[in-house]
Amino acid sequence: MRLLLISAFLLSSTILLPGPTRAATTPEILQALPAGDGVVVIEPKAFFGKALPSALGQMPEHRTRLDTEVANIRTDFGIDLASMRSIGVSLFVGADASTSWVAVMTGDLSAVSSEDALASKLDAFSRNHPKYSVRKVTHEGKVLFVLPETTAPGAVREDIAVAILDGSTAAYGAPEAVKRAIDVHRGAAPAASSVAALTDALALADPGSPLRFGMPAPQALIAAEMKRDPNNPFLATLANVRMLFGSLDATSLKLTARASTAAQTTEVAAVLSAIIGLGQQATGSKPELAGLFDRMSVSSTVPDATLTAKF
Repeated sequence: MRLLLISAFLLSSTILLPGPTRAATTPEILQALPAGDGVVVIEPKAFFGKALPSALGQMPEHRTRLDTEVANIRTDFGIDLASMRSIGVSLFVGADASTSWVAVMTGDLSAVSSEDALASKLDAFSRNHPKYSVRKVTHEGKVLFVLPETTAPGAVREDIAVAILDGSTAAYGAPEAVKRAIDVHRGAAPAASSVAALTDALALADPGSPLRFGMPAPQALIAAEMKRDPNNPFLATLANVRMLFGSLDATSLKLTARASTAAQTTEVAAVLSAIIGLGQQATGSKPELAGLFDRMSVSSTVPDATLTAKF
């Protein structure tokens, strides 16, 4: 199960190799994202208006849940995600398989553009959703609001925080990751745009897709797992992957793993095919999810092995 989770993470992330010139391909939103282990860039109107609904077209329960969440954000906070100018996400991966993230969005935030306005919206949100509370924190002179969530009697987790960076920019995600975004905004920490490993990986994804991603391979995670299980051939194959990059549009999701040699490419393609098989087995009792794995295929052209899911 642990290996399946690691594989799922690798499939939903990105890995790197030196490539295209960054100046012509680096999205502006990366200047607001903290440097991490991976990046996702979203064009909101096309993503929320067409690509994501199409991807969830054969999973009506998930589509309904998405529509409800987007509508709730609009009602509770006055933010229309589809009308945002740009959205980016930085991913952080630990050697212990822990992950965190922060999303930075730019656009019309007039309903929450001041500290007081955001505090008022969050207070109303917590009253309507009693499992959440609101805690005000100051980081380097900037206020962020942490939303502790009561998951069971006596059990509280603090996974989410939000901060207004300026009148048209907000950060949302893990509290420590939001602090990193604040540091980038005040010029005290490196932005994702300054890391060639991230920008070069992202540049390999389809530039016309409303969602694209890229990241250097999480070698620390893979090395830690190989140390724990040194004779596992599955992990040995993953160690040959140099980068993952990909995209999502209205017709498909593409995830590409880049290796070095023809033999490695063949091995990585076999692993991707095996992951599809594992997914089919794991979702056998859920037809809407099993159908997604049935529409997946793997192709390879040295040095890339690509998994494609058709919608």
